[in-house]
Amino acid sequence: MKKKLSVLFAILTYSFVFANTYKGDVQGTTITRIPVWVFLETMPGATSEYAKASLPPRKAITELSCYLLSGLVFGSDFSYTPYDKTRNVPEFFEVTEKYRISPDDQALEIKELVPSYPYLYCLAEYTASDVLAKRQESWKTLSYKTVKGYGVGERSDEIQGVYDAYHNAIKDAVRRYAQTLTKNKPAEVSGQFMIKGEPRLYMKSGRFHASLELYIIIDTIRPYTQF
Repeated sequence: MKKKLSVLFAILTYSFVFANTYKGDVQGTTITRIPVWVFLETMPGATSEYAKASLPPRKAITELSCYLLSGLVFGSDFSYTPYDKTRNVPEFFEVTEKYRISPDDQALEIKELVPSYPYLYCLAEYTASDVLAKRQESWKTLSYKTVKGYGVGERSDEIQGVYDAYHNAIKDAVRRYAQTLTKNKPAEVSGQFMIKGEPRLYMKSGRFHASLELYIIIDTIRPYTQF
């Protein structure tokens, strides 16, 4: 157990490798595997509404695994409106998942579940048909733009802080890419993205920090009609 724990801890804490995708035992299937972690206990003194509504660690790590694997296997649509001070337009960013994996999905497996205070670690796997896997692979083989993003979430918001960190990292990646698309600030940019490799989550200065890389496809750039 000590050896298993030390190896898993090294994978989760020190490395930033690509998500492991390999052929499943059942013919015609492909498995995507990633490490995931959550805290075992709520932050002492946390008083936010998110902290009060915290999930048990086993449920939290399963739902977080569903969220991340959905982005890795199925991808999402997005709509982004950049902040424009002159026009008094606030920044807006919305993500719509193409498909959210359910905790009850038979294709989902939470394996190597290891508590090591104050963390709970696991390896999350999702088994997809080769048809779906080929779509996933096409994002890697075609010349789609890849962009890195970084985001932060509050530890005092517990698991919601983790989701905020990942959401902000995705928004950061889209924002970075949108800034390269046109000379004039657009009214809206919409498109699709898929998470590339393994999204990373770590603690720094008492906050959640997320870093990831996305494949991005732009479907529409809507300009302002008046300047």
